[in-house]
Amino acid sequence: PGPPPYESPTFDGPPVRDAARSQVLPTHGGIGDGAGSGSPMASSHRDRPLGGADASGHPLAGVPNVEDLGQPDPLSAGVEKEADILLSLFGEYITRCIFSKAWNLRDAAVQKITLDLRANVYGSKDTSQLLHGIVAILRRTIPDKSVQVFISSATLLQLLCRRFLERGIRRQEAQVAVEPLMLLLVDRLGDPN
Repeated sequence: PGPPPYESPTFDGPPVRDAARSQVLPTHGGIGDGAGSGSPMASSHRDRPLGGADASGHPLAGVPNVEDLGQPDPLSAGVEKEADILLSLFGEYITRCIFSKAWNLRDAAVQKITLDLRANVYGSKDTSQLLHGIVAILRRTIPDKSVQVFISSATLLQLLCRRFLERGIRRQEAQVAVEPLMLLLVDRLGDPN
């Protein structure tokens, strides 16, 4: 009598954004992927990360299709001063991705920082320094020509505002740090492209 009740899929971790489609996907056991509990593929499918290859040791682990990304360019002498704070907070690989000429590396780095901020990976870092480091990244990525980099940056900005208010950072300090981003956002939102 009637169709069986809908069972929502179980998720073994936080949702992962699919950069190509800009939507949230489950990390394991999604609808229609043959990985249901009764499926013979269930255990082998759940054990592999999204995208196929094992990327757990990669600096961008958790970002979809990380195995398809190329290597970031070395940092040029012209960006060394700007990169200093980022190197100490996020490491060389992610910093090189932020300054890369390839939009997909810039996007992947912003997504990774968002994932790590959400997972409280930076909990031991100085809150003020982390705030200024993320704002430095957003100053580069909000005006980016790639729409996907901008969308990922907007997600990071939203999370940044939420997290730093939760951490108890003084509103005035946060406002002063984030204020330079407002003009960039207005310019970007007024861009017809």
